[in-house]
Amino acid sequence: TIEFREGERTFLGYAIQSKFIGDEAHLGILRDGRLIKVTVPLTRPIDFGRLVPHDRYDVPPTYYIVGGFVFEPLTVNYLKDFGSQSDWFLYAPRNCSTCTTTGNPKKTAGR
Repeated sequence: TIEFREGERTFLGYAIQSKFIGDEAHLGILRDGRLIKVTVPLTRPIDFGRLVPHDRYDVPPTYYIVGGFVFEPLTVNYLKDFGSQSDWFLYAPRNCSTCTTTGNPKKTAGR
């Protein structure tokens, strides 16, 4: 976590996600008991390297209809249909919701 306001802490991801590609993040890192200040350029989108994309807005879903079946890539938006905004991971199929945090795409695999 990071200090958001004096006496308040929040998830580091919030601070990173509130920036744009090309911005810089100024961080303090503890190494060997010393505080080291570093500047990190933000060069990749949040979904880069993720098997299951985060929430997507203003983007129509991709799907295929074959023989009466509808196929679509797994997204967090789809998984949130299994519950509310805060508890979908409790009700979504476990093998799908696990991919949102532990899945890594293979270079040879298509989506």
